[in-house]
Amino acid sequence: MINCYPHLELAFTLDGGGYFSVDGQNKDIVTEAGSAQLVYLHDIRFHAEQIKERPTVHMELRMDARLWGSLFPNIKLGYNQSFLYLQDTIRPKMQVLLQQLRNCSYSGSAKRLYMEGKTLELLALFIYEMEMGQVKGRSSLKKDDIDRIYLARDILVKMLGQPPSLLALSKLIHLNDYKLKIGFKEVFGMTVFEFVRQQRMEKARMLLENNKISVSEASSLVGYHNFSHFASLFRKTYGVNPSEYGKNALK
Repeated sequence: MINCYPHLELAFTLDGGGYFSVDGQNKDIVTEAGSAQLVYLHDIRFHAEQIKERPTVHMELRMDARLWGSLFPNIKLGYNQSFLYLQDTIRPKMQVLLQQLRNCSYSGSAKRLYMEGKTLELLALFIYEMEMGQVKGRSSLKKDDIDRIYLARDILVKMLGQPPSLLALSKLIHLNDYKLKIGFKEVFGMTVFEFVRQQRMEKARMLLENNKISVSEASSLVGYHNFSHFASLFRKTYGVNPSEYGKNALK
């Protein structure tokens, strides 16, 4: 395949993955689940393949390449270049926005405005995270440690109703609790506790939006048995009471 025009793309691989290669590069570039990629291509031949064993869930935001200078001023790009590629981790806040884009229930002009707004929010978050990453420098974690931290994230997502303690989680992934605590914050930009709370709130929001259930049921399903505490956290996260959100969703 040949790309004949300046092409700027922000891509997110949510599941599955694959690889691609471009002329002049000595090795394939792997796109794994949970990765975000910023790509610039111009008049270059490239070849891409997906992993056959797992369906790939991939979302892309394509932009006018002339926006590079204003959006990413710290990353120098000469427009006579043929290729530039940066890869980062999809942070939990990005995951929330991507799921909101995938599950948009609006239609018509409301949908277009909603999608545009969430897309701009996603782009702003990516730029912020990337700039913060440049300030902090490269990760000191080994690949095996990072793989275990991703495993910890997957376990937490599956066990949101009753998540394991930090010590129990560290035993499940065979990584000491100190390295898990520090590494999780480095990889995902938040603590394990903050991640669980964010994921619980997002799951509750989706339950209220997509299912005809009561607020107390949603609270219980995401692991909060103190309704007042749940309502307070929901209001702090989304700026509205869960009961009001549920009624508006039904309308």
